[in-house]
Amino acid sequence: MNNTRLHIALIEATSPKRKKTISFKALACCWWLVAGLAFSSVAQKRVEKLAKRSVLRAKVIDADNGSGLPFAAIAVKDHYGVGVNTAMDGKFELNLEAITPQDSLVINYMGYHNRTVSVAQVFDMKGHAIEMTSETKLLGEIVVEAGENPALAFLKKNRKAWRQQVAKDRHHRQSRKATILWETTDKPEHTGWLMADLSKYLTVDKKDGKQHLPVMVAQYDLVRKIRQGRVIETKTIKKEKKGLGFDANGVLGEVMGNAKLMIDNIMNPQVIVMDRTVVSPFNSLGGQIYEFVLADEPVERSGKKFYKLDFEPKKNIETGFIGTLWFCAQDSLLTEVSMKLKNSANQNFLTHFDFDQQWMTGPNGEHYPTVTHYNQEMTGLPVFKHLNAHYTLRDCWLDGKKATATTAPVSSSNYVAPALAQASDNAMQVMDQLNSTSRIAKFNKWVNVFGSGYYEFKHWDLGHALDFMLYNDIEGARPGAGAMTDELFNKKLFVSAYSGYGVQDQQWKYNLDTRVIFNRQKRLTLGVKVRNELAPLANLSFEQPPLEADFRMAQWGALSKRMPFYQRLAQADFTTRLHPDWLLTTAVRHEELSAPEKNVFRTDMPTPNWIANEGVVELRWSPHDRSLYNKNYRLLRKGGQPYPEFRLGYVPGNVVDGQHHSYTYNKVYFQLRSEFAPVIPSMGETSYFLQAGFIQGKAPFPFLRVSQGIDGPVYAYGSHQIMNSFEFVSDKYVEFEMQHFFEGALFNRVPGLRWLHEKTGMGVVVDFDFAYGGMSKENQQLNAAYFPADGHFQTYQEPYMAVGYGLHNIFKIFFVEYWNRLTYKNQPYSMKNDGWTVGFALRM
Repeated sequence: MNNTRLHIALIEATSPKRKKTISFKALACCWWLVAGLAFSSVAQKRVEKLAKRSVLRAKVIDADNGSGLPFAAIAVKDHYGVGVNTAMDGKFELNLEAITPQDSLVINYMGYHNRTVSVAQVFDMKGHAIEMTSETKLLGEIVVEAGENPALAFLKKNRKAWRQQVAKDRHHRQSRKATILWETTDKPEHTGWLMADLSKYLTVDKKDGKQHLPVMVAQYDLVRKIRQGRVIETKTIKKEKKGLGFDANGVLGEVMGNAKLMIDNIMNPQVIVMDRTVVSPFNSLGGQIYEFVLADEPVERSGKKFYKLDFEPKKNIETGFIGTLWFCAQDSLLTEVSMKLKNSANQNFLTHFDFDQQWMTGPNGEHYPTVTHYNQEMTGLPVFKHLNAHYTLRDCWLDGKKATATTAPVSSSNYVAPALAQASDNAMQVMDQLNSTSRIAKFNKWVNVFGSGYYEFKHWDLGHALDFMLYNDIEGARPGAGAMTDELFNKKLFVSAYSGYGVQDQQWKYNLDTRVIFNRQKRLTLGVKVRNELAPLANLSFEQPPLEADFRMAQWGALSKRMPFYQRLAQADFTTRLHPDWLLTTAVRHEELSAPEKNVFRTDMPTPNWIANEGVVELRWSPHDRSLYNKNYRLLRKGGQPYPEFRLGYVPGNVVDGQHHSYTYNKVYFQLRSEFAPVIPSMGETSYFLQAGFIQGKAPFPFLRVSQGIDGPVYAYGSHQIMNSFEFVSDKYVEFEMQHFFEGALFNRVPGLRWLHEKTGMGVVVDFDFAYGGMSKENQQLNAAYFPADGHFQTYQEPYMAVGYGLHNIFKIFFVEYWNRLTYKNQPYSMKNDGWTVGFALRM
């Protein structure tokens, strides 16, 4: 049959006499060719027609009842980061400029099977409606123990599922787009001369009819690598921040413009809200903090069923959230969070807070927040009476692959951003004009100079202010100047330099600190430091370098009474990250110490001087570290530390004295530190610092442990407040300092004081200092000749203890304490048995 050829006779119309035959196969080929050309022409015209369309308008619906599915995630396959979310009615719009009709859309919705369709197929669907088929999952059984609140059992199950998901996450990538706007609605005519020139910069918002003025604007476009719920690497595609008269890249700008520092993930045990740590409803302690109510029956919203869970703080809890959680009835997954902060005077400037967040499921079943809005209002600030902050975060799953674009899903919530936030580019332009001409920008610039001690230029800063002039009884006047590059760990190179000249001792003092950052994420840093200084011995320790402002303040006044030394130091160090929580630092240092002629040593002894060489190995553990460095290297803990910081160090060394005697020693030190931690959430926040160590071998006293004291009225963090600056020396020691802010926990229990707390936000602060140690006989014999006869410098005979108590949150930024020594009272060398200290703690 295959060899059979069928012939068909055709009669030619113009020549009936002529007869032709053609094969059926040839006829079929001709027919298919003509049909193919026709179909190709039609298809080409259709593709061209689709290609001309710039926007796809479609809808995602339930296949059973035809209702629209809100917040469904729609991603374009092989276009990482390009996607959109559906609105409340299931409708969506997708820009087609970067994609073709042949590209595929991947639609994902919790409780429904994923579906993949091409753009062209969507256009062919009736009403452009994409039907989704529901999964047959049922709500898992919730085990409720006798007497247990069903809502707590529900949260416990959800929290467990979240932890299991996080534990399985080896790593994935997300894109994040963030827009942040701080603005004021103060009217210029009500703010006086300082802001009377702002009328031409105001934007009238049609929604509220108020005049809005930007104070800070920030835009971020990031690609983040996440492992087990934690960001381990961040690639910045775009970053732009501008502040009204202040450095938006400094600490203030970082606090205001860093969404991670302002509020953290709701699933974390502690949630950060404006530098406050508030217990999350998902915390294991949530049952002690909140009252939970779970609806008996699921609620239908947009054709889908959800469980509603309401919560609020218990009556005796001062700080907490009031809000609602929504969970999908089919798989128990969190879909939406809506909450606000309970109004409380101890929130300082913060008077209003709203938070809204939608969650979605990733391509492999991962559950994560996708759109976050939060807004806060602050009042009673020194310059602006009202300050509003608006944050919008859009996260998109990148399926673990390298991102080529970072367009996050568009929010479908009912939140409407203010006019300035909707046109953030316009806000950037307004900010440029303000910073170049307005009075308030110039005023804020000088306020920032006063607060940080530095005058800021584009790439470097001049200061510290205390560097320009020092005066003490050894050097007389010391004029000088210092400068540093702008952002620590934000650039490849960091340099800090200082030089000054002592008129009386006729010696130059200088400091050069250089750090090269090879890899910011891995914290690969090489540092070189060269220094020639005159400072109290207690401030020259490697284990606990003081803040720059504290270092300079200790050089003022009667310096000769604080055991000063000339220090010539050369040091090189290298830091690397072993783990997201672990840092390893190794260093080598050469140090020369010599005492000035005017000192507290015995007059029958030669002027002491030593030359030492040391190595350093330090391991630091700081999980979920929220540290920032400001101009003074001050380590700020925004929102408190969820876990303490741990340091373990080993220092082998050798020192040679002026008589060429050589001594070899080994130091081991341990530190545990936490700041503003909610140890007992309902009782305020606690900061503590525990350190201990020992020195094995013989060593001159400058290389032993000299307890750091402070002999002034200004509170110095990390120091013993009414201890002399060189009162105790030891070769084995343990020291503990604790400060607790009760906030409203005590005042609220007393009717009259409760009113004071509600009106001013003031609360009780309590401090406790403890230090104890000892010295080996060989070190006592070696150093006895150097100690003053009046007992200024001694070893511990009993534990040193002191307590301080007072008020905090005075004028929102100060705290005052009255201190009492409990031991070592009425000593002839003692600076004082009691006294007042004033400290600065801005707790927003």
